[in-house]
Amino acid sequence: MCNPPPPTPSDNGKVEIFREVDAMKISKLNISKKHSIPKRTLSTYIKNMGAIEDAYATEAFASSRKRLRPAKHPELEEAVVT
Repeated sequence: MCNPPPPTPSDNGKVEIFREVDAMKISKLNISKKHSIPKRTLSTYIKNMGAIEDAYATEAFASSRKRLRPAKHPELEEAVVT
């Protein structure tokens, strides 16, 4: 029986991971183990750090979203939200 994949961190969690990476107090391997994410995923987060931090700072997306993909029909999305 396969183990389920670990939960993907939200934008808030990713920003916390970035702060740990910037501090460089522990290695990337230990950071990935601490947050239960694969090392390759951590590398992808670091590669996309600028886009993730911009979306977090501008609050363009809800912080609980896991993907930074805009809606195909923004007018419809706005109507549903309001």
